[in-house]
Amino acid sequence: VGSGGCDNRDKPVSDFLMEFTDYTVLVEIKKPDTSIFKMRRGGRAGTWEFSGEFMSAVSQIIEQKAEWLTFSQSGEHHDKNGTVLTKRTKNPKCILVIGSRDEFSRVGNPRESNVMLDTFELFRRECRSIDIVTFDELIERARFIARR
Repeated sequence: VGSGGCDNRDKPVSDFLMEFTDYTVLVEIKKPDTSIFKMRRGGRAGTWEFSGEFMSAVSQIIEQKAEWLTFSQSGEHHDKNGTVLTKRTKNPKCILVIGSRDEFSRVGNPRESNVMLDTFELFRRECRSIDIVTFDELIERARFIARR
């Protein structure tokens, strides 16, 4: 998923295009140590400012979604094994796995940690078409499902 410029360089490639239930899902995975916030508080309205890496990842998955919406309507598509993708694409869900919640506690100050956590949560809730999950949250969810 994704296209490069005229020279086909710097092509954004989605980490996974999954078939989930009856519909496709785009999954972008970054590293657990990818910073979500800049190192120092500097945002407006008493918030922390998001890192460039984090905002680039959000932009990347939004662009991949737009590309896939266009490309998916252009005929039959196959996975890397040659299997025809049969699931439907209607406003595909996007999942971004990035960073760690440990970052919020490293500021050392409980108040600042809470401001950071609140800023991140508010941002996630406003990104309605992207599920943004940290690696440790993903592990917690997997453990919860495995215990059932």
